Amino acid sequence: MDRQKVHFLFELATSSNQGTEPTALRLQPIFPRKERLSTMSKERKLRPALSLILVPLATQLIATAPVLALERTEEAQLEPSTVIIKTDIQIDSTRRRPTIALALGGGGIRGSTHIGVLRVLERERIPIDYIVGTSMGSVVGSLYAAGVPLDDIEKMLMKKKLQKAYQPRPLAMQAICQPALMVKHAITGRPCAGLYNGRSLEKYIEKTLPPGKQNIENLNIKFAAVVTDFTSGKLTTFDKGPVAKAIRASTSIPLLMRPAEIDGHLYVDGSLRVSVPSAIAAETGADIVIGVQTDEPLHDKQTKSFKSYIPVFDQMINIVMTELGAKDKTSADMTIWPNLKGIKMYETSPKAVHKAIAAGELAANQALPNLRKILSSKIASRTITTVTQ
Repeated sequence: MDRQKVHFLFELATSSNQGTEPTALRLQPIFPRKERLSTMSKERKLRPALSLILVPLATQLIATAPVLALERTEEAQLEPSTVIIKTDIQIDSTRRRPTIALALGGGGIRGSTHIGVLRVLERERIPIDYIVGTSMGSVVGSLYAAGVPLDDIEKMLMKKKLQKAYQPRPLAMQAICQPALMVKHAITGRPCAGLYNGRSLEKYIEKTLPPGKQNIENLNIKFAAVVTDFTSGKLTTFDKGPVAKAIRASTSIPLLMRPAEIDGHLYVDGSLRVSVPSAIAAETGADIVIGVQTDEPLHDKQTKSFKSYIPVFDQMINIVMTELGAKDKTSADMTIWPNLKGIKMYETSPKAVHKAIAAGELAANQALPNLRKILSSKIASRTITTVTQ
């Protein structure tokens, strides 16, 4: 090989940043220009020996240039799931980042707290891969999974649009109308018992969803609504089909709203069987499950506070859901429990909504250090493979 060919190999191994391959380093000519003219005759005699030395060296530089480039080039772009270590070991690049599933509990208006939790996760750019919601958690979760901005969901609650869709008429007025409805049902056929039929809520959800997001399988984030099969008492989920029907079923509190009839089955609120669906969220296969608890911790209350129906019903639900929630927490990697003390389940005021959202943001912010530790531990536990030399 003559000297021109050897010089070409050096240029190839040390090409500039104009090409697609990164630059490792640039070698200077072995022979300074001034010495070349005076050593031409000697150089001709040394060509065979130089070729034996320089050609293998140039070949080795070509082979090692990409590795050197990764060590020296700060602009090298890495895949999010790839970690480069300056040894003969690297993280298995076939694995993705840890996946995260959210399990959102119910709780009526207390479920507004999910907006605050999601807002913090969104601000911190913590991606959510799955959302599993029951009752109010299914409402907030499905709308968020469909791409409805959190500010818009908050406005729906602050302006009582969602509350009015759930209860088109005040509860007392609806109860007074029941005798007249009974006469109508005697003629047309009696439906399942319930003060509200749920059609208003279903239509409102349909209208609120963005175009092309009417079905669960088309949502931006994988979603499942937790419901209770009222005829068998079994817990089940809707992970496909119309979003609005699934939400209506997941929020149908017996006696208050008629059970949703879907494919010959009657479905009611999923909170009858589960407070926070962490176990169901774990079945998605997500690496990390985060539960959001909305129940108010049990504490002694004064006897005089139970002289009307709503506080009695609220306390009854709290007792049941606290027991269910204790079981659900074991399936989550972490549970966020906002302080919702004093917020009644069936309140509709903007003040209660604002307080619940603020409590969710506070609790999520406090949980961030622990969440980051869990994320780090999941990344560190990935399979490490030795690179074959």
